[in-house]
This record gives sequence, C-alpha cells and structure tokens, in this order.
Amino acid sequence: MKLPGSKFWGIIALSFASLLVITASSAVWLKFELSTEELDYLIRLLERFIGPVLIVAFLFLAVCIWSLESVYRDYIRPIPKLAG
Repeated sequence: MKLPGSKFWGIIALSFASLLVITASSAVWLKFELSTEELDYLIRLLERFIGPVLIVAFLFLAVCIWSLESVYRDYIRPIPKLAG
C-alpha cells in the first residue's frame, strides 16, 4: 500500500540528491580550474564572509522548505479527498 504523497517526497529526495551532486561537482571543477592563488583568494574571501553566506543559505533553505510544504498541503494532500 502506497502512502499518499510518497511520490512527492521521492521527487523531493531526488531533487536534493541532484543539488548535492551539482554542488560537489562544481566544487571539484573549481578546484581543478582555478590556479593556487585564485583558490587561496576565494578561500580567504569565504572565510571572511562565512556568516552572511550561511545566513543567506539558511534563509534560502527556509523559503524552499516553506514553499514545498505549502505545495504539499494545498495540492498533494487533498488529492485523495477529491478522488474519493
């Protein structure tokens, strides 16, 4: 027996895994494409501004989670009620 919305959460998990693969491959690509001086500069820049970067990342994550939850609540969860 399938749970209602299980396909939705599978798509969410696949999207999250895809984002992780894209992020990791971008980091590897940057490491091999940048010179040592450019990589050091980028690392120093990220170390200096790690707080704002993390705040923006968490806010972006919160907005994404809120959006997905509202889509699930308004569109996915009512489907069995409409079918029955």
